[in-house]
Amino acid sequence: MPLSFAIGKLLESSTVNRVWISALTGLGTATTIFQSIGFIRWIFTMPFLTETYFNHPENKQPILLLYEMLNRYEGMSVGEHLGFLAMGSWTIVVGVLLYRKQKLKKWLGIFGCLIGVVLLLSVGEHFGGQSAAFFGMLNFLANTLWTVWILALAIVLWLSKCAFEDIGKDGEILLR
Repeated sequence: MPLSFAIGKLLESSTVNRVWISALTGLGTATTIFQSIGFIRWIFTMPFLTETYFNHPENKQPILLLYEMLNRYEGMSVGEHLGFLAMGSWTIVVGVLLYRKQKLKKWLGIFGCLIGVVLLLSVGEHFGGQSAAFFGMLNFLANTLWTVWILALAIVLWLSKCAFEDIGKDGEILLR
C-alpha cells in the first residue's frame, strides 16, 4: 500500500490522468486489505482453534470443520483469490504507466503487464478440477516473477536519474 501511494504521489504532478492514479492507489489498498485478511487468520484464529482442538478432544470434528471453513474463506477466497485479482490488476496498471513513461525502461512495463495477466489467470487454481495443478504452477511462477520484477522496479527507480525532472522548491519530485 505505501508503494501505491508513493507512486501515485510521484505521478500527481505529471501528465498522468487522475483515473490511473486512483486505480493504482485503490488496487494497492485492496490488495493490502485482502491479503492481510488472509494472513491475519494465522495470528488470531488458527492458534485459538489449535489450542481448543488439543484441550477439548470431544470437539475435534467441529473444530476441523471450522478450520477448513476459515482457511477456505479467509485464506483462499479473500486472501488469495481476491488478493491476487487486485494484485494482478495493480501490476498491470503499474506496467501500463511504466510503459507510457518515455524515460523509464519500457521492458519493466511490458513485464509488469505480462506478470499481472499471469497473476489474474492463476486464480483458476482455487476452482479445483483437473487444471488446478497447472494454475497452481502459474501462481508460483507469477509470484516468483512478481518478486523479481518489483525488486527490479525499485532498483531502476532508485538508480535512474531520468525518472526525475526536477526537485520542486517545496521538495516535491516532478516526473518527466
